[in-house]
Amino acid sequence: MEQVLKGLEPEGVLTHFERISQIPRGSGNEKAVSDYIYGWAREKGLEAYQDSALNVIIKKPAAPGYEQSETVMLQAHMDMVCEKNSDSGHDFLKDPILLKLEGDLIASAGGTTLGADNGIGVAYCMAVLEAAELQHPPLEILLTTEEESTFKGANTVTADLFQANKLINLDQAEEDQILAGSCGGSGVKGTLPLEWEITPKGFSAFRLGVSGLLGGHSGEDIHRGHGTAIGLLVRALYALKGLFDIRLAEMSGGSYRLAISREAEAILLVPELMGQQVNATVKQLEETFQTEYQGVCQQLVLEWTELENSNAEVLTDTSLDKLIQFLYLFPDGIENMNGVMTGLVESSINLGVIRLGKAGLDVEAELRATFESTGQHIKNQVVLLGQVFGAEISFFAGYPSWPFHLHSPLREKTMEVFQQQFGREMKPVVIHAGIECGCLLKTMPHLDAIAIGPNCWGFHSPAERMSLSSVKRMWELLVQLLAELK
Repeated sequence: MEQVLKGLEPEGVLTHFERISQIPRGSGNEKAVSDYIYGWAREKGLEAYQDSALNVIIKKPAAPGYEQSETVMLQAHMDMVCEKNSDSGHDFLKDPILLKLEGDLIASAGGTTLGADNGIGVAYCMAVLEAAELQHPPLEILLTTEEESTFKGANTVTADLFQANKLINLDQAEEDQILAGSCGGSGVKGTLPLEWEITPKGFSAFRLGVSGLLGGHSGEDIHRGHGTAIGLLVRALYALKGLFDIRLAEMSGGSYRLAISREAEAILLVPELMGQQVNATVKQLEETFQTEYQGVCQQLVLEWTELENSNAEVLTDTSLDKLIQFLYLFPDGIENMNGVMTGLVESSINLGVIRLGKAGLDVEAELRATFESTGQHIKNQVVLLGQVFGAEISFFAGYPSWPFHLHSPLREKTMEVFQQQFGREMKPVVIHAGIECGCLLKTMPHLDAIAIGPNCWGFHSPAERMSLSSVKRMWELLVQLLAELK
C-alpha cells in the first residue's frame, strides 16, 4: 500500500501513525493494534506488559544523566471513533484507514474518520520509545483501550505498575492550548415501548431524509451550532403530523452517542395522491432549516423521495404521537454554561443515536458535566421523561472529571518551553469533553497532569483532519520538554 507520509517530518512519528492506520481499531476492537504494539516493544528489547483490558504498558530507562529524575508517564489511547459518510463502503472491522495529504492537512481518503484521535498520540509515544538520541527521564508509556466508548482501559489501570509523578496525556487537539481539566460524563440508554398495526390500504411510502450536517465531537463541538440531524428530523415529523395523516414505518439517525448526528431518516406512509402536498411542506421546512444554519451547514438538505414498495406494518397513531413527543422533549444540547470560564460549556447532553425496531424506539446519548450535581440533574430529567412515557432508562460507562488545579509545575514548565520555542503563549484551558486524566488521577491522585497535542479538527466525523506542520511542532515541544524535566 502506498505510503502517503513517507519522507515527511517528523519521520518517526508519521511512520508509526501510518502503520497503525493500517490496523482496524474501532473502540472495543483493539486486540490487533494492542498485539502489534506489544510485539513491537518486545522486539525493541523494551520492558512491556499487556493487561486484561489490552492496555499496553512500556517502560524505557532514563537517558544518561537523567537516572535520578522523576519518572514521567506518556499516555494516549489506541482506539478511534468509526464514522463514515453514507456513500462510503469502508468496513471498520477489516479495512485500513486510507490517508491523503492536502497541503498541510492529513485526512482520510475514504470518507471516514482519520483516527488522529488518538492515533497521533500513540505515534508520538512509539517515536519517543524508538529514538535513541533523546534526552529524557525514566519513561512509562500507557496506551489504553475503549476511551471512545467505556473508558475501560483507563478505569482498569492499577497504580502498582507505575512510579511516575508526572503525566503527559497526548490527546489534545489545539497546539497553543494546554489542557488543565475536563468534565465527567456518562452514557445514556433508553427504550420506549411502541405498538404496531397493519398498514392501511391506499397509502404510499416515502423516505424523509436529513443530511449535509457537519456533525463533530459531542462535547468539544456542541457549542459550535452545527445542529443535529436527529433534532431536525423530529421537528419535521412534528410539523408533518400536525398537518397530514402520516404513518411511520422506519426511523433511524446518527451512528454513535459521542458524535453529533449528521444524517437521519424516516420511512413514512401517506394517503395516495397526498405525496405532492407533503413534499411542498417538506420544501418549506428545508428552507427554514437552511436559513437557521446558513453559513454553517451549506450542504443541509431535507429530502422527500417516493419508494416503490410500502411496509407491511406501521406504528399505531397513538404510538407515533408518543414517539414524537418523547423525542421532542428529550434533552439534547447545551444544558448550562460555565459562569466563570467564558465560552466553556458546563453541562450538556447529546442524543447521538435513534433506532426504531419492533420492540420500540432505542436511543443512546452522552451526558457531560463539570460537576457531579449538574450531571445528576440531567439524569433526573431523563429518568422523569422515561417515567412519563413508560420508557426504560439506564446509564453506563461513567467517567470522572479532571478538576482544575491552580498550581501545576508540569503545566508551568510546558508553557515556558512552548514560549521559548515558538515565541508565543500557550494558554491553559479546561474542556467540555471526557479525557483519561480524570480516570488516572482517581487511581493515582499524586500525578501532576497535562494534555497536549497538534492542531486537529472534526474529531468524530469524516471531516477529521490534522495539521502536518503542527505535528512537527508538537514533536519538537515534547522532545524539548522531556529534556528539561531533569
